[in-house]
Amino acid sequence: MDGRARNPQSQPVSCLDTFETHYALYPPGAGYQRHLDRFQDNPLRTISVVSYLNTAWQPGDGGELRLYLPDGEFDVAPRAGTVVVFTSADVEHEVLASRFERASLTGWFSAVGRIIRCCVDLCSRSFDRSVRGKDSGQRLPAWATRAL
Repeated sequence: MDGRARNPQSQPVSCLDTFETHYALYPPGAGYQRHLDRFQDNPLRTISVVSYLNTAWQPGDGGELRLYLPDGEFDVAPRAGTVVVFTSADVEHEVLASRFERASLTGWFSAVGRIIRCCVDLCSRSFDRSVRGKDSGQRLPAWATRAL
């Protein structure tokens, strides 16, 4: 995962500034309904990260993470050492029912205000280069212009 945008001068600019996490232990038979990790009234969650801690997991134990992707559903087995990273606002997902306890550490990178400062910084640098006649031809990425 590269949580950085590149500015017109090709210097990394980080727009993610907090990380929230929780440990989940699902009992046998439990799952979690289909959802997005970004709340409708709070658009700060940007990147979701799930790390699995189940050392004895076997096929058929259940508890898979089902991702709903444009090309169809994709199931991820909750084996220890597996890490899944996806965008919080775009990837619907659910946890399928498990036959045994299922443990995971889930976290979210958020942009708590620096995203606006990053975008303004990118725009001002691009503008400064254009006004001074030193324009390298590089332009802001589409996401940055939409964010403004």
